[in-house]
This record gives sequence, C-alpha cells and structure tokens, in this order.
Amino acid sequence: MLEIMVEDAAGSFFAPWTRFAGAGFDNFNDLRTSAIPRELDSGTLLDILRAGPEHMSILVGHSKGALTIDFALEEFVRQLGGRPHRYFDELAVVTVGAVVALPRCFSRVRQLIGAKDWLGMFNSRPDLLEDPDVDTRPILIDGVDHCLDTRSPTCMNLVEALRAHAPLARVADLVPAPVPRAAARTSAPIK
Repeated sequence: MLEIMVEDAAGSFFAPWTRFAGAGFDNFNDLRTSAIPRELDSGTLLDILRAGPEHMSILVGHSKGALTIDFALEEFVRQLGGRPHRYFDELAVVTVGAVVALPRCFSRVRQLIGAKDWLGMFNSRPDLLEDPDVDTRPILIDGVDHCLDTRSPTCMNLVEALRAHAPLARVADLVPAPVPRAAARTSAPIK
C-alpha cells in the first residue's frame, strides 16, 4: 500500500489566491497550469496522480497540505477532461486543519477541523464550514486547535482522529511500526 501524506509547517495562501484571482481571467485554466512549478508540492503531487500508482490508497494533508491536495486534485480532474478514473472511487482523501472544495467526483472524502482551530478556519472555505450536506460537511472536533503535537493538551491527535472520524483506510497502514531500539543501534552507519 502506498500512502501520500502532505505536511507543511505553515498555512499557504497560494492555492486559495489562485482560485479567487482567477475569477477575472478569461483563460484561468492556462494560468493555473503554468502557475504550478514542478518543484512545488502541488506539482509533485500532480505528477504522482498522473503516474497513477496502483497501490496508492489515501492522501492525508494538514493545513497547507490540505490546500495542496485540493489544488492538485482540481488540476488532475481538469486534465482528465471528463474521463473517469479509478481514483474517484478508490482513493481516500482526508484533509485536516483546512476545509477545501475538493472535486465532487472523489467519493471517499473526509475533512476534519478542530473546533478551536482558528488558523484552519481562516484557511478554509467559509461556505463549506457549515455545509448543509451531511455527506460533505466537515467534521468539527471539540476542544481541538490547529496543532498536531501530541504534547499539547489541545492538539488534534491525528491517529485517534483518523480512527474515529475517517475510517477510509486502516490506520495501522498510516502509522509506521516503531523500530526496536536494539535494531536501531546495530544499524550500519551511513557513509
């Protein structure tokens, strides 16, 4: 199983800016395509999606990672030009700490945000935070802020949140098994 987890230290305003700025352009799709340098996370994710790895089962993005996933999936769908793709039914997509307008053709989607996550709400689409559609409404987790650091009392414990609210894939597959200390010490040094 191949999983892609997208994480970044800070929120990104690139993806939302391009969405809203495009309202005044006649050919916004060309602007968006040329505005994604290959070395950026969204360009890399788009390349992975186009390559279509067989065993990719889930995308999880926190904060800027959620915005990156949204941007890459929108571009992926646009480039398909209306053709179906197996990812629409097979790929689980989870955003954490930002609520975005993911393409509706993806059927396995969960969006999680803390009830105290003011940064995440700032980076979210306001109209989607209170979506009347139960299937697309984000899951608001009480007492949780934007932080994923489990040492913080108000953090979102990502593993617990995924188990409770996004059972789209086995959480055991998302969390690498710890390396035994003895095995770690006996490893050959990297030269």
